[in-house]
Amino acid sequence: MILIIVIGALIDCSWSSDPKVSYHRPKLCPNASEYLQVETSLSQELIGTDPIDIFFHVNGIMYVTTFNYNQNESVRSTNTLNNIQIINYNYSWPLSLFVTANDDIYVANSGCTHQVHVWKNRINVQQVTMNITSACYGLFVDTNNTVYCSIPDEHRVIKGLLNGNETLNYTAAAGNGSKGLATNMLNIPYGIFVDINFDLYVADCGNNRIQRFNKENLTGVSVVGNGAKQDVSLNCPTSVIRDFDGYLYILHAGSIIVASDSDGFSKTLHEQSLISMSPSLYPTIRKLNFDRHGNIFVYDWINISIYKLTLSKTGCSSFEPAPCADQSKMGPQCDTSNTYCSKTNPCLNNGKCNDTESNTPPYSCNCPMGFNGTDCELDERLCKPHKCLNNGSCSDNTSVADCKCAPGWEGTHCDRKIDNCTTKPCDNNGVCRQLLLNYSCECLGDSYYGRHCELTSKKTVLLQTVSKSFAYVAIIAMTLVATFIITLDILKYCFGIDPASDELNKIQRQNQEKKPTPMIQRLVYANTPSPMVAKSISSDEKTSAKSS
Repeated sequence: MILIIVIGALIDCSWSSDPKVSYHRPKLCPNASEYLQVETSLSQELIGTDPIDIFFHVNGIMYVTTFNYNQNESVRSTNTLNNIQIINYNYSWPLSLFVTANDDIYVANSGCTHQVHVWKNRINVQQVTMNITSACYGLFVDTNNTVYCSIPDEHRVIKGLLNGNETLNYTAAAGNGSKGLATNMLNIPYGIFVDINFDLYVADCGNNRIQRFNKENLTGVSVVGNGAKQDVSLNCPTSVIRDFDGYLYILHAGSIIVASDSDGFSKTLHEQSLISMSPSLYPTIRKLNFDRHGNIFVYDWINISIYKLTLSKTGCSSFEPAPCADQSKMGPQCDTSNTYCSKTNPCLNNGKCNDTESNTPPYSCNCPMGFNGTDCELDERLCKPHKCLNNGSCSDNTSVADCKCAPGWEGTHCDRKIDNCTTKPCDNNGVCRQLLLNYSCECLGDSYYGRHCELTSKKTVLLQTVSKSFAYVAIIAMTLVATFIITLDILKYCFGIDPASDELNKIQRQNQEKKPTPMIQRLVYANTPSPMVAKSISSDEKTSAKSS
């Protein structure tokens, strides 16, 4: 069981120039950049035996992810702490933590399943917002609701734009996934920071440098350390923060330095290393945070410690504007409301926010008719926007919303065009084409024309007339021949009159007269044959004569 501890009133109420920013941005004058001796901060009774990550919020609350906290205790009150809220987290190794200006808590789970989880407005309801492929050691949410995650094992930083309750599809923000020193490559990236211009700063540990990636640019620029213009050596930087004036606060090898990528300025804020490096691949001290007084908190998750470096303000004004006498106000002139509703405005859909004394959450929403939920996020209206499409009008007079469709549309949500071709209005095999409120007929060839291809062209009419004329002549001829033959048959077989009998007899006589008269031919041999042969010849002649 993993726990997220929300500790109230640990630090004073603070002021930030940008209400969308949830973290403290340093603004130190040069002679204030000195820190006193390191001290161990936050007892185990406060944060548990195994703290994993911390986050200082501008609303005066410190968030801690931890192992093995007393699971039977959900809220505590002591002399120094107003309240402690414990949120159960049912996965392992919450290596990274970020809390947005409206108190949405993001935790990167790096155990058996690699995911980024979110609790909306500190409500004890957990959901997955991003599925990742390896451990996420750096987590950041910019003011444009884009989630960034650095993955050392894959040598890259990914990002995904938040879209309601959907799980993000992430894209590359820095690094191409291969380890290297090129400007488009990273080597074990850890801490990340996105400024108000949406420039991404990456603590590139394996390359001993800080890389800056301008918005939507996958080619980085080395601003501090290896490859940068100023003579600053870094030893596996693991955390980076950019202040109001553009200076970079960098944690490396247990030391903290402040450097500029514009004029080459650099200075070590604490000369003595905070703690010795771990012999493992992953460095011991990884992340630094600022509270509103400029004090630095360094988180060491292997040695289970959180260290505090107290700012020495000798010769310098305060780190940020002093808190207002009226705790309900904030800002340089103390003229801005400091209530939770004023700062975060969590109620959606024109809901009215009311501050409450409760801390889970510290507000309530009066939702307009048809909306429900803690933040009026549930739209229960029968007639929701875009329920009736294509200019259809919605009517909720009954328990079921009905759509009255505009001309040319039909369906439950007016999502289908009316098919005007179902009645087959086109003649002569014309093709019907569907239009929004009408139809058109495309006539085949040039034989027909008109709205429904019902009109015939002059050329086609002429050809049809000629064809019909030939057909009529042929029919008349065939009718006359058939009538003549039938008439002859009736006269012959019914009345015994054969008009053609005389002509037929005449033709038969002519054929007989043309028949040739039979002739007998006798063959005489020149040489007289013997009597026997002669006799045989005489017999043959007689036989032949008889035959003739």
